[in-house]
Amino acid sequence: MAAVAAPAYGVADPEPAGPVPSPPHNHTWPPGCLGSVLVHFGARLCDRRGCVGLEDGDASCAIVLDHESGEQVAELHGRVPPERLAHLLHALAWHYRKAVLAVERNNHGHSVLNTLRKVLRYPLLYHHVRYDHRTGNQITLGWPTDQSTKPILVDDLAAAIAGGHVIIHSQALIDECMTFITTDTGSQEAQAGKYDDRVMALGIAWQVRKRPLSRGSTQRPEGW
Repeated sequence: MAAVAAPAYGVADPEPAGPVPSPPHNHTWPPGCLGSVLVHFGARLCDRRGCVGLEDGDASCAIVLDHESGEQVAELHGRVPPERLAHLLHALAWHYRKAVLAVERNNHGHSVLNTLRKVLRYPLLYHHVRYDHRTGNQITLGWPTDQSTKPILVDDLAAAIAGGHVIIHSQALIDECMTFITTDTGSQEAQAGKYDDRVMALGIAWQVRKRPLSRGSTQRPEGW
């Protein structure tokens, strides 16, 4: 998966042991874009070799995409406890004019989503719609990365990058794209010793951007 470099905008990448930044002070739009379009972003929590906060595991990451252009306008990356991450995502989403926020629900994502929904009451959380001809639509809060959604996410993202539909400003994200592989067993993941948290966050953001309301929704199901 290859990507083309561009000038960096709005990248916040705290050191694992360092202070957590305040997103509104560390993320800026590219010139001329503020308030002109809707944005979507995907947030991906670690899932390999441990949990959030461990220095040898994947970090948590949020990628912000311009809805119209597909341009990356911000990136939040670091090893942050789930509750603190929810507050950072909340601030970042409001900073970008109440963006649609898609959080991966796997692992610690449930805790982050719970804080966003019940404590912070963020109004535009992504709800995933999964179609089943036997049971009808199944709606879940957040993005579910699993054996059915991941191949679609990865293949769609690869095609978007190859076609120049995604504009990437983060060199670290480009580096991850270059080391993201399909193994001999068919697994789609980072090479040994590398990470894919930025790649997966970008893929989630791209899926949310490209899906019409019939494939995804910000509306909470009745009773939620």
